[in-house]
Amino acid sequence: RWFALGLRLSAILLCLLAALRPTVTLNEKKRQAASLVYLIDTSSSMQISDEVNGQSRWDVAKEILKQAQELGKTLGPDLDLKIHFFDSTLSAPKPNEKGDYAKPTGRETKLGSAIIDAQKAEQNNSKRIARMVIVSDFTSNNGPDPLEAARQLNGREQGTKIVAVGLGTESAGTNHRDVSLRDIVSSPTVFVKNQLEVRPT
Repeated sequence: RWFALGLRLSAILLCLLAALRPTVTLNEKKRQAASLVYLIDTSSSMQISDEVNGQSRWDVAKEILKQAQELGKTLGPDLDLKIHFFDSTLSAPKPNEKGDYAKPTGRETKLGSAIIDAQKAEQNNSKRIARMVIVSDFTSNNGPDPLEAARQLNGREQGTKIVAVGLGTESAGTNHRDVSLRDIVSSPTVFVKNQLEVRPT
């Protein structure tokens, strides 16, 4: 009799437990690999010598590059250093046999595109950007709006901070102009006493 009663009570208890739907939750924290990203401007305007002691913007940028490379040696296992050169596109730094880098000759500065492309490169490697450092004279003259690209990065990467290292001055002096003339567009034919419209690009 007591045995049968015990079976009934056990069955009722099991039904109650099933109704409560007990679950076991295990929380495990994993660190996501991240990158410290440097974007260094290699457009031709970086050759202008308007920095301290007559240095060019590129001379200063190379010093920052060396400091970044030294910093990369001290980073932990979950944080990588990624350095990109940029003008119209992103490129990897390629020093020559002496360990130096060619003078910047890019004809365009697509800063917005550089921010977007660097972000995509890290996403493809399943990494987030911990911080982005941009070394440039910030004369972006083509491509997406850099400010909008920075806002998108800040939103998608959970508040990634961008550190802007500005080089050069607003007025580079009478001997330097931070522009370049690519072409002169005009009509191939002009008649006497007529005005000719000339448009530089």
